Amino acid sequence: MNTLFVTATFFGVGLDEWALLSVVVFLLFGPRRLPEIARTLGRTLAKIRRAADDFREQIERLDEAAPPLPRVGSLPPAAGTLPAPERPAADGSSGKPSAPLGTRTAPRPL
Repeated sequence: MNTLFVTATFFGVGLDEWALLSVVVFLLFGPRRLPEIARTLGRTLAKIRRAADDFREQIERLDEAAPPLPRVGSLPPAAGTLPAPERPAADGSSGKPSAPLGTRTAPRPL
């Protein structure tokens, strides 16, 4: 018999784990300190959320203020750039093909 189980997870932690965590926290801190801990945790999470929202807004403002980047094909060549120098091949040849492209030549002897 196939049964479909639906489990609730919060931050990747299932309901069973949250229950166990709640019992452990209750045993460690006791009922008197739980409201204080929950209040502190809530304030900390609110500060983190506000900081994340502020950061996101700053990034969005920077993105809106930035000018669009030009397309690569429309860029002029950089001033002062030179073509790459031709280096001689290791075997002493000039590195240029001796015959026009598309023609066959006999292989060189070793």
